[in-house]
Amino acid sequence: MAEPLRFGVIGSGFMGQTWARVIARHVPEATLVAVGGGRGAADVAREHGAEAREPHELIARDDIDAVVVATPVPTHRPLAEAAARAGKHVIVEKPMTNTRADADAMVATADANGVRLAVVSQHRFRGAPMAAKALIDSGRIGTIRMIRIFGPNAGWDIPAGSWNSDRAQVSPYMDWGAHACDIIRWLTGAEATLVFAQFGTYTDIPPADQSSMALYTLDNGVLVQIWLTYELAAPPLGSAMQLLITGSDGIIELDSYGSVRVGTPDGGWETAFEQPPFDPLDPEDSIRLQAYAAQLRDLITAVAEGRDPQVSGRQGAATTSWLEAAEQSAATGESIRLSLGSVSHAP
Repeated sequence: MAEPLRFGVIGSGFMGQTWARVIARHVPEATLVAVGGGRGAADVAREHGAEAREPHELIARDDIDAVVVATPVPTHRPLAEAAARAGKHVIVEKPMTNTRADADAMVATADANGVRLAVVSQHRFRGAPMAAKALIDSGRIGTIRMIRIFGPNAGWDIPAGSWNSDRAQVSPYMDWGAHACDIIRWLTGAEATLVFAQFGTYTDIPPADQSSMALYTLDNGVLVQIWLTYELAAPPLGSAMQLLITGSDGIIELDSYGSVRVGTPDGGWETAFEQPPFDPLDPEDSIRLQAYAAQLRDLITAVAEGRDPQVSGRQGAATTSWLEAAEQSAATGESIRLSLGSVSHAP
């Protein structure tokens, strides 16, 4: 059996705690060596029998093979590039970064130093989305035509002091849309060519732009509608990641946190998969952590096999293009065209 891959985690907030627990307790093929960054680093390290170190010290250590970057978005590029230059493989939290230029630079640095770069997208590794993907790949609904993805939230659910609440660091759309855009790219195997988005603010609770609607046209003709809001009045309308996938021969209703249902010829619904319940806001929930553990194992396997991880830096860069184009469209009121990852205003 190969020796476990030795990890350092940079970041000690909610996702830093998540990744430290995954590495230390859920993936035998990995071992946690050190945690650095943030006020809670010493406590997180102590909980899992690891050392607490400053991020630059952690990156420089010879007994660390790979680094998890779970810090505010503007720090992703410098930390990921520093780790890559030190010969460490990297898995970086979503959103990968705020611009395609930064994402491409991160990929180039990883390639130049012969290390693997992955971007977190745990929904690809969770039971319900995987069940929907298997149905699509089997031809159950024919050719995909249209997708609606809905993130309904009755109130901002991130603490006011968190960096996620600072619009200057990351927009609500970038933060949640990283999941939405990546899962659509994965389900369809297609890239966006045209984007139009509008952001709205309906309360005085920061950050701004807690509501957004974006339309994407994909290169295979699929039409996509993305609706995110944290400003719904009660009652709640279900989980924060719901998809309606329509095809030439059928429909799939996917709740990424719940069931997968398929339309039947008689006009009814058949439940194809039921996700065991879990708390998405609990960093210790063992069912929640299964998807993160699966993505970590994919990175470890990719390192051993000398291949890109399933959600590679290249995948993350493409998703960043979708997000950046929506931001530009909402800011200018114009449609944005994408071509091979670059963005430009539509004529």
